[in-house]
Amino acid sequence: MYLTPRGNWQLYLSNGAHLELGGGQPPEVGARLEDFFSTLPQVLAPLGVKQQALEYADLRHRDGYAIRLRGVVTQAVNTPAQRRR
Repeated sequence: MYLTPRGNWQLYLSNGAHLELGGGQPPEVGARLEDFFSTLPQVLAPLGVKQQALEYADLRHRDGYAIRLRGVVTQAVNTPAQRRR
């Protein structure tokens, strides 16, 4: 875990996942991490993926977080609109 020049904490997990933790004192950042890891299984279950699929998480949002998962695509590739470009 390290502190960026802008004062935000970042963490890299052993599987290579990058977590943006945001700013704040250690107890505050720790609480965000605790909330994240306690809810992550519920978020991943409907998708049928394991926690190892986590590639990136942004915990800087006030009431939630954003995640990117390996092997999960949320937009169709090569749609007609993309072919017209």
